[in-house]
Amino acid sequence: MCSPKPLKSMVEQEMEVLKSIYGDELVIEETPDSADSQAVLNLRIQPSVQDRTCAPSIRAVIELPHQYPDVAPRVHFQLPRGVDEENLNTLRDRISEFLREHLGVTIVFDVFEMIRDFLATQQSIPCAVCPICLRKFSEAVASVCTSTCDHYFHHQCLVEHIEQSKKQIQDWLRQMPDMLHSKIDRVRISPVSVIHLFIRCSLTD
Repeated sequence: MCSPKPLKSMVEQEMEVLKSIYGDELVIEETPDSADSQAVLNLRIQPSVQDRTCAPSIRAVIELPHQYPDVAPRVHFQLPRGVDEENLNTLRDRISEFLREHLGVTIVFDVFEMIRDFLATQQSIPCAVCPICLRKFSEAVASVCTSTCDHYFHHQCLVEHIEQSKKQIQDWLRQMPDMLHSKIDRVRISPVSVIHLFIRCSLTD
């Protein structure tokens, strides 16, 4: 009679599968010397909607206890962007219930995809307002999300803001002596978020 696989082998196999699915987006920190967990997994999750350029996101952190999967993992949310608190609490409750019902089963992939599906169905557009026009986002109006800091804007608002910034820089340059133009730093920081707008402008524009 074959003896059952050690739990460690089950976890190692699960980690290999997760790496093959999520690649470099998934960060796995092995913590064998920790008293609380054997590994910590970190993944930024967005809805799997191909044509969406602006979507809420959650960074999910999952701690695997040494007794996992017989003991449920601990799931934390970091940097939730565009997700309101009510939906976060609902998602936490659903995950907690799911973990209780699946003790003894490796379920990290299921939790990650559960979060992704929730964002796609319950919070498909950011709950925040555009910091330029102060209006809410909707499916009908195109929006954009900055890749480095997860700020959300209406696409047209951002375009108009950039154009206005270019005009301000051009006006500023016109008032300065020609000899100083080459020394001007053309990188402007947007006042609504930490976005570097590399603007090529000159007095002849």
